[in-house]
This record gives sequence, C-alpha cells and structure tokens, in this order.
Amino acid sequence: MTLILVLHPRATRDPVVQVWIGVFGATVPLALRWQLNGADATPVPVRALSGARPSAAGPRAFTGVYEFRTGITPDTTYTVRVSDSGTTFSDVLTLRTLPAAVPAGGGFEAFNVLLASCFYRHEDKRGFAGDLVRGLPPVHRPDLTLLMGDQVYLDLPALRNFHTGQAELAAKFEEDYVANWGGPGGYAEILHSAPAASIPDDHEYWNNAPHGSPTAFQSLIPGFRDHWYTAARQMYEAFQLSTPGGYRPLLELDVPPLSFFLMDNRTFRDRDRRSTLPPGGLAQFEAWARRVGDEGRFGVVVTGQSLLQGAAGWLKGTFGDRGLADYGDHPAIMRTITGLARRGRPVLCLTGDVHYGRVVLAEEIGNPGAKVYEVISSPVSLVTTPGLDQLAAVRRQRDDPWYRHRAAAAPPATIQVDGAPKLATSTIYPRAGEKGNHLTQLAFRQSGFGLELLITYWMAATDGAASVRHDLDPIRLSPTF
Repeated sequence: MTLILVLHPRATRDPVVQVWIGVFGATVPLALRWQLNGADATPVPVRALSGARPSAAGPRAFTGVYEFRTGITPDTTYTVRVSDSGTTFSDVLTLRTLPAAVPAGGGFEAFNVLLASCFYRHEDKRGFAGDLVRGLPPVHRPDLTLLMGDQVYLDLPALRNFHTGQAELAAKFEEDYVANWGGPGGYAEILHSAPAASIPDDHEYWNNAPHGSPTAFQSLIPGFRDHWYTAARQMYEAFQLSTPGGYRPLLELDVPPLSFFLMDNRTFRDRDRRSTLPPGGLAQFEAWARRVGDEGRFGVVVTGQSLLQGAAGWLKGTFGDRGLADYGDHPAIMRTITGLARRGRPVLCLTGDVHYGRVVLAEEIGNPGAKVYEVISSPVSLVTTPGLDQLAAVRRQRDDPWYRHRAAAAPPATIQVDGAPKLATSTIYPRAGEKGNHLTQLAFRQSGFGLELLITYWMAATDGAASVRHDLDPIRLSPTF
C-alpha cells in the first residue's frame, strides 16, 4: 500500500494554525518533519499521531492534530507541508486564519462561512462536490467551513450483514473515512477549503443512533450495537475531532460580533430520550448564551438536526430517525435560544440532515423583535435509498436531474415548546421549490449597528446539467434596541 500524507485545516477559537494530518498506509507512527511558510518548524501536538485503530496491525490510517502557535496573526495566509523525514511529502496546504472580526460593509469583502452536510460518496463518483467548492469565485472563498453531520455513511449499504466484531467494524469504518478524507478531489476539497469544524449526526454512527434501526439490524442487538458504537466513535474522534475525547467542552468560535456554538446532539444522545447533549453541555450552552447577550453579539447555533421541527412520532421514530424535539433537553435548548433572541439580537440556527435546503424566520408572537432564523443545507450528495429511488424514477418529470430529491417541507406554522415563547414561522427560501445537491454559503458584513447576511445556495452539477447558484435577498440582522 502506497504511503499517503494528507493535511486539512481545522478551526479553533485560539489564534493558531491548527492542522489535521492523516497518514494512510503506514504500519507504525512516523517521525514527521514540518514546514511552515517553506521553513522548518515544530508544531505543538494537540493529539499526537496515532493509529485510528490502536490495536490493529499492518498498513492502516494514523491521524493527529498539530498547532503552530508562535507568531500567528488573524486573517493571514500560511502554507504548511509535512514529510515522513524521507521521500514522501504531503501536498502544500494553503490556509487563511480566521479574521479578528467580521469586515465592515461597503466593499466586496465579507466573512464567508461554507455549510456542508450529508455526503454519500458512492453517488458522487464524478467528484461534483469537489468541483463545486474548487470553482467558487475568489470573492466567495470560504473563511470557515462548518461540517454539520453525515460526513460519512457508515451504515451503508442498507441491510448489509456487517461483521459484528468491533475490530472488523472499525476496519470498515476507517475505509469509509479514508475514502472521503483522502482525496484527491471529491469531499476532501471541502475539508481542504478553509479551517473546518465538525459535528456528527446519525450516520457517523448508524441511522437513528443510539436507537436500534431495522436498516442496520446489528444495532437491534445490544452486544453488537455496543461494538458498532465504540468503533464508530473511535473513527469520529480520529478523523473529525481535535483533542482526545474532544466532546467537552463543546466548541465555541468567536468572530466578533458573531459567536458560534457547535452542538454534538448525537454522540451522547440518551436511549431513554432524556437528553441529547453531553454531561455539562446544556449548562455550557446556557452560559454561552448569557455571555453572547452580555457582550451584545449575534449568536449562531450549529446542530445536526433542525431545532424547529416537531417530534417524529412513533412510526418515524422507530423506522426513521428521531428529532431533537423527541428528547427531554429540547425545551431547555429552545428556551435558551428564544431568551437570547429576546435580548435584542436575532439568533441564527444552522443545520442539515433533511436532504433539502431551506431558510425560515421564526418570530415570537406578540414580540416580533425576537427573531430566530434557521438555515438548512443538505445534501452535498444524496444518499441511495432502495425502494424510494425506484419509485421516484417512475414519477420522474422530464429533464429533472434532481428527481430523487424531495422539495423542502414547510415548517410548523407555529412552534410552542414548554416554557419557551410561542413562535410564528415564515419560509424565506425556497419560494419556487428548488432542490438538489448543494453547498450553502453565508456572507456576513457589518452594517451600521448590525450585520448584513447574504445567503447563496451553490447547486452542484450533474451528468445532465451544469452547476448554478441561487442568491437570496439580503437579510438584515439588526439590534432591536
């Protein structure tokens, strides 16, 4: 097996250059030689290079996270390269650190955030996702990439009789990750595009995890389910997280006047449906909201599933996937969000999961100054669904490359969560039923005392159609006091 070295930039709240490294095809951890801006440099190991499958033998994947901390400044371009102290070199990674603040309006400069979720590589063998991000005009170059779940589909193909041993499962899951993370092209272009931060959704584990799913029947058997969960979490830590056991504290990123809070509502989801967040996660979220309100910032909440959807109900919750509203901590999360909105600045919620794009405004009834916007971006590459795909083909409209995709569902007209204000919703996008594989970009500029937000849905090309862009009207995120 050929030795391959891969670098991807990571986002962190500290003013550093953080880099994830993957070494594929090695048998033992390598001695690494690093270069920063063409000169030899020694980064600090946040998570030293180690086997994604620690007890495995033979060629496999090793991953680590390293930081260059000295002399690093915001909004500055750096180049990073690594070698095995021999003849194997990585490509040169060019990255730009996060800016110190959102740029002021009046020009083309903006703070660009790229949103991605739901990528199934077997439906993107031509690499359209990579072409899409690589082809973004320079003015739309992302400063931050948010990976909002289902970066891999570990439980596919559906109904497959996977090996039930933890070691065999880990080997299969490692293969899935390496295929997406390794490149060249494809999803790796998205990981490579800007400093990125990740949260998981169910397919980082299995459909409807942690509950048993008939599409992954090993999850219905407690012992086998435990093997699957352990192996999947091991791979998630190795490929998507920075620090060992890095779920706590949950990640907060500040680019004033924006403050991002990334929720992992999946890894620690309770089988008794009492909570979705890790221990201490809700308290941290509430403390973050108080800080954001006290500092007069605009809060951005990133989740793997929509916070504005109702409970799934028995049928979908058993055979599909339960939503956040099915769990006991959802009311407290919504009270925190609406409480923050009541302090005078709109709250922005970002999510994926549902295989359509949508933008919704939710306003408190009787207090329209309390606003919550939700942006959904899903999928990058639609997953194969046996049965439903064949039915969609029968119903296909002529010249519709996205016939397997569903149109965006309307949100509930009103949302009432125990103890939280009642919200009335209106759909901003789509107005004409656009659907398909896509990435979404949020462009922020400071404007007066608030922010201007420009949202663009970048629709991927297909074998029968070129890529297109859908630009929404600007949204003014303005203080109400």
